[in-house]
Amino acid sequence: SGDKSLKLLSLTTAGEVAEPGKVDGPALAWSVTLREVLAELVWSGAPAATITGPDGDPIGHVTLASILARGRQAA
Repeated sequence: SGDKSLKLLSLTTAGEVAEPGKVDGPALAWSVTLREVLAELVWSGAPAATITGPDGDPIGHVTLASILARGRQAA
């Protein structure tokens, strides 16, 4: 269900699923949830976000496609 998918996304941090590489898009902290990344991507219209570590340096990226795929796994 959609509720289960959103719950999973709110329990998973961006840092847990970040893939290597930097992308054009909003920069978000590693500690934000995938639900928050999803909201930012929807509002900004960007297909991906750069994820930054505790020191503010980029540690990778999360794509809209990877968030949606993760949500579908929970459904």
